[in-house]
Amino acid sequence: MGSERSYNARLVSDNGLAIMMNLALFAANAFKKYTVPKIVFGDATNAAEAQAINDEDENDDGVPPEIDAYSALGVYQYMIENGNVVPQDIINDFAQFLSGLPAPREKTIGQFLKRNLTIRRDP
Repeated sequence: MGSERSYNARLVSDNGLAIMMNLALFAANAFKKYTVPKIVFGDATNAAEAQAINDEDENDDGVPPEIDAYSALGVYQYMIENGNVVPQDIINDFAQFLSGLPAPREKTIGQFLKRNLTIRRDP
């Protein structure tokens, strides 16, 4: 999420793009919510601030409770039960992230995502 190389990768086929995009949204959301960066350098103030942020994040993960985001099978089961529909809050988060990226090249994954997620985003 944020790799320029991935963003500029060529889009070679339209087969299964909706499903792949939805799976990518769940993966990006899980990466954003559940990866834990570590402070390597800092002082006691930095550590206290980081702990406060971590505690806040643990209390609000933003994922509907029926989705087991730690499990690929849980995400897949959620998608099957909900007609391959991604929760709107996940779409909005990712669309907001994409809006901060530069204009993508023609026929790239970045262009596809930017066009399609902007359409699906809540106003």
